[in-house]
Amino acid sequence: MDRSKILVVDDEPNIRKVIKARLEANDYEVVTASDGEEAIANVKTEDTDLIILDVRIPKKDGFQVLEELRSAEPVRWRPIIMLTAESNPKDIFKGYQKEADLYVVKPFEWEKLISNVRVLLSVAPVHENASLIGQAIEKKRKQEDIEIYPTITDVSKKRPASFEEGTPPISKNAGTRRLHPGEFK
Repeated sequence: MDRSKILVVDDEPNIRKVIKARLEANDYEVVTASDGEEAIANVKTEDTDLIILDVRIPKKDGFQVLEELRSAEPVRWRPIIMLTAESNPKDIFKGYQKEADLYVVKPFEWEKLISNVRVLLSVAPVHENASLIGQAIEKKRKQEDIEIYPTITDVSKKRPASFEEGTPPISKNAGTRRLHPGEFK
């Protein structure tokens, strides 16, 4: 079986080295990048299965890299873990808002990180297949000019008979009445 390849992006050489060693000890192949531009270049040239990304990196910060990767096929569905010392709730929210799969604050427990890597790698094919299915449906829809979601006009043409012209409107309180204390017996 092929080993999963992980891209580790951090500007600190010692952190890259330690993360790489720990991941390799768990039988993962690891490539590294020290800044945002190098990370984007690596994603284009390396067939990575998961990305571990620091927030505060030079050239393009982790949020910019995350946003760029989430807008690019086929890496859009690649699992991305933000691994950073940034513990500000606004940064955590921003990471999830930009579609990080996981936001881990340093210092962290290695066992939990490795466990999360395994889980994310196990569900990655499901996300990628969903993306491919979605693309195929969209392509078919465009080819056949199919309207997937009905418009309001389409729905109004298929109204039940009770909504035909001349039917009195349903009252806002139809079917409801106020109960009095003596009625509970």
